[in-house]
Amino acid sequence: MEITSLLQSQKKSKYQELIGVIDYTNLNDWIVVPVTTHDGRVHSFVLDLAATSTVISRSLLPSDAIITKMEMVEYSAGESITKQATMQGATGSIDSNVFMGKYKLSDCLLHNLPVDEINTSVLREFPIPLTEMGIEGILGTDVLSRANMITINGLQDKKGGKVVFGSSHKSSKNELSFPIQMAAGLLFVNGKIDEIPVQLIMDTGARESIITDSFAEEHHLELKVLSTEKQIAGIDGVPIQATTIQITDFKIGDYSFGTQQMILGELGVLQSFGIQKASAILGMDFFRHFTEVSFDLNNQRLFLRK
Repeated sequence: MEITSLLQSQKKSKYQELIGVIDYTNLNDWIVVPVTTHDGRVHSFVLDLAATSTVISRSLLPSDAIITKMEMVEYSAGESITKQATMQGATGSIDSNVFMGKYKLSDCLLHNLPVDEINTSVLREFPIPLTEMGIEGILGTDVLSRANMITINGLQDKKGGKVVFGSSHKSSKNELSFPIQMAAGLLFVNGKIDEIPVQLIMDTGARESIITDSFAEEHHLELKVLSTEKQIAGIDGVPIQATTIQITDFKIGDYSFGTQQMILGELGVLQSFGIQKASAILGMDFFRHFTEVSFDLNNQRLFLRK
């Protein structure tokens, strides 16, 4: 499936526009923001532009919370079979033992900003590495796209910085700008890996940039291997073996960023869309080269400020 076949006309959101400034913490190279639920408790969420749905841990909810189970229908030999739905994570699908269903959160605060109803995906529990850091949620584009623009500054600060929602962009001399596309809740920018065109998914929930084995094999890439002792894991918490590599020439648009270290491994989320041979993940290791990054969802532009 081509990326262009995923493109859909953007419908005006029925939710209140997200406007304002919030603080975030740099936690293990994730952008972590505080979300207050209706009971007054404050929870730590990872800001993830590649998560199409906001995901929460069951621990956020009261014991009597009613979680709606999601079902899917499979057809075979003229018969239909109803099964409990699974959820797609970065490295694989999350089965019904972990994915409990959907729950509507209301009256939340994103730091100090009111957020309308959020139709969250509920996991029975988050992976141990996340829970040990106090992470109880993933804030996805179902909420983040309610802003016309998202600007993240302080990216090179080890402690954290600010996220600005909805402010107009002011151009700078020390700035790069590229057109972007939004499809199926994901943000794409055109790039090249050793002169091979690639659609880059901008992923603030990924600490490292990733290309798939399928992409490398399809285009016969000759890659410099730095290490074979690498593991990556998504929200399912199941690690998969990967390789650390070096790209000779990495480009966004026609602008070259020179050599770039990336991870080589297969990603279930790209396979689920059928785009594993044409796409790659652009993660926080790339964005942290800049002092500020803006995603203009209204005018569909990416701004990188040095």
